[in-house]
Amino acid sequence: MCFCEGGKRNEDDTTGKAVQSRPTQVLLGAEGLLEWDLARDPNRKKRQRLQQKQRETAGQKGSITMKTVQQWLREANTEELIGTFLYENPINPSMIEDKNRTVAELLETAKAKLRSLIQYLCALDATQSKDGVFFASNAMEGSSQKVCAVLSMRNEILECELPQNYAWDLTPWEELMGYGLAETKLTKDHANTVLAQILYDMTFFGMDYETWKREAAEVEESLEVSRKAAEAGEYRTAEEVFSEFGLPKGEPDEVADELSSNLIRVEIVYNQHCRKREAAKVRMLLENQ
Repeated sequence: MCFCEGGKRNEDDTTGKAVQSRPTQVLLGAEGLLEWDLARDPNRKKRQRLQQKQRETAGQKGSITMKTVQQWLREANTEELIGTFLYENPINPSMIEDKNRTVAELLETAKAKLRSLIQYLCALDATQSKDGVFFASNAMEGSSQKVCAVLSMRNEILECELPQNYAWDLTPWEELMGYGLAETKLTKDHANTVLAQILYDMTFFGMDYETWKREAAEVEESLEVSRKAAEAGEYRTAEEVFSEFGLPKGEPDEVADELSSNLIRVEIVYNQHCRKREAAKVRMLLENQ
């Protein structure tokens, strides 16, 4: 219902009928809008004071800026974050110089590398950017459900129901540290999982920034060559690639292929639904800034 004051007529959103309202006052509370009947409220003045206080609090909340990824890293428990990272992801070969070591030694080496990485990122001069926003979303991968980090652009979140999910493995680290990380319930409940995925993807081409820059530049160069070849109509079929590398070709099975395609379609629909739902929550946070 759309509430109003002074006994005016208003429109009931659920029935479409005009209804006569008694003198009312709208109160913004933690759970939304509350309607108080001032004519029958014995604590009218107290309610009005509470209303003013909550309006001031709402105004203060609206002025809070979304925390950046770097701020989340600085506030995180480093050891717990490292534990989540190693639980969720395989050890990156770039973490280890000497492979002839025990499992315990390799684990300690990986932890030391991650501590250094997090320390470096927390001290990095982050770019003040309002373009990118990370948030958590449920997703299906194969037969398992998990919480994933999603990167979307702020303008897309504000303008469309299903914003694009972007990769960030080739994004400069200063820029990533300046992106926002939305404080939705799912994100807060799985903060270490989200941060661990951000760290894993951004270090895919190297655990130290100079190595990452060299590898990322080579990848960008290769992608540019591929783009130009595609534009010129130069490409190879999957069969040709399989043959070149000696990869086995599976036996044809139309029923299995169709079932597999159905599973993929259902997974895509499910993931888009979850991302749309979480994006709506992020949109509300952005609109209230």
